[in-house]
Amino acid sequence: TVSILSLGLYFLVNQFTLDNFNNLETKILHKQIDRVNNSISNLVDEHSQKMTDWAQWDKTYDFMHSLDGSYIDETLNSMTLNALGFNSVIYFTPSLDLHYGVTVAGESVQPAEASLVNQTKEILAKASSQSFQGLVHLGDDVFMLAASPILPNKGDQKSLGVLVATSKVNTDTFELV
Repeated sequence: TVSILSLGLYFLVNQFTLDNFNNLETKILHKQIDRVNNSISNLVDEHSQKMTDWAQWDKTYDFMHSLDGSYIDETLNSMTLNALGFNSVIYFTPSLDLHYGVTVAGESVQPAEASLVNQTKEILAKASSQSFQGLVHLGDDVFMLAASPILPNKGDQKSLGVLVATSKVNTDTFELV
């Protein structure tokens, strides 16, 4: 009788302990997932804020009236784009026609690839808004993408289009998380 009671008590305590450990592990896992989610969300927010500041700059607004060569030389160079962490910057008209777009690779700045422009245009069309931020799958890679209306500093005029900036998500990005 004692051995049956001892065995029963063992199984009861064992089950109680295992349940508590499982609950604890689940809570820890949920906290870690929340932490990673918040970290990624903060990275996307920072990316979006940099791009939004640029979109609401008078020089950007003026650039939409013309393809000003000095704006391109001063603003769309590898040093500036790399410092901001942008892989691509694309300017769309209000009707989502390409106005100008570049991609940076190291020290080289090239016209944005047509596939990137087209995929970005599709995302904006589906978003049905000139503002968007998030992680998107473009081609074989994942990017942080942010879009904002191009407005003057005063903000009292109509948007001249949409500015989009992308940053490729890679292992360096996740080391920050």
